[in-house]
Amino acid sequence: MVSQLYDDATELQLNELICELDVNPIICTDPVEDSSYLKINLYTSEEGFQRIVEIKYNQHLAYLDQFIKLNATSIDGQTHLMFTLNRLLVKYQNSHQQFIDSPARLDWKIQSTSFSNRNPKNDFILQQQQNYTREAYRFFYKMSLTQLFFLSGIEEYITQQLKPYSSVIQEQIIKSDILPQPVIYHFKIRPEATKDSHYILQFIHKHLKDKEFITCTLPEFKQVFTSKTPTPILWLKDYIQLSYLIKNLSEKFLCAQKSPSNYRISTKLFYNKCGGAFFNPSKIRHDKDPNQTDKVIIDFIIKNSTDHFLREY
Repeated sequence: MVSQLYDDATELQLNELICELDVNPIICTDPVEDSSYLKINLYTSEEGFQRIVEIKYNQHLAYLDQFIKLNATSIDGQTHLMFTLNRLLVKYQNSHQQFIDSPARLDWKIQSTSFSNRNPKNDFILQQQQNYTREAYRFFYKMSLTQLFFLSGIEEYITQQLKPYSSVIQEQIIKSDILPQPVIYHFKIRPEATKDSHYILQFIHKHLKDKEFITCTLPEFKQVFTSKTPTPILWLKDYIQLSYLIKNLSEKFLCAQKSPSNYRISTKLFYNKCGGAFFNPSKIRHDKDPNQTDKVIIDFIIKNSTDHFLREY
């Protein structure tokens, strides 16, 4: 039994401050102090913002310390702990990468020194507005650097907390009664798909991970489909998204199996995000499509993986 279920209250408070860029920051030149980013004005400054974030950051880490301590003494607790920390790590890593790739941040950095009004040389007001606008862009960029600083910090913290469990928990789970003999369940790839299976699974893994459906590495993901003794992995969505993926994969990529079916196999090779248990749907099949957002994501993945490589079949 899990010692303490995860409470996301402190996480959500911190995430509001560090996980998203303000894509519509407000520039004000009269006065420039009213320029704002995430509703924090320039008068407060990036140092003031750092102090605000630091409070929420420390509260969240204090909660995680307690959560880890309470769940570290049992297999069930460690399983729940590992899955929760993995989910958080993926969340913060994805946010970090979005910051790094953001064209807005690059533009703020450029505009902080290069923004110019038309013919400001002989107009004191225009020159002043130009300088204030540059100051606002500089403020936006420094605010994003503060966000990145805390993202890097919490990524490092979670990575360190996961180290004692990453190599041990899988063995403990398999040996425990939580997962009854998962190794007897394995998918079979259609013969005509075998040649391109590496590229297909690589594409599927990348996009499922990018969209926070899974957290595992590519080798861990591939062995679910290619090994006869696969080790189950964590699925971060609900069963309806998993069954829709399996339905589409079964049409071209996976061999159709009856006993057990691919749907039954999937419930033994993907953990439910809640507590690390198996999925246990009332109907082990694809009953209805998921929400439109996830359906579009999975359709895109199938179209550009199995459909792309196997269209001749």
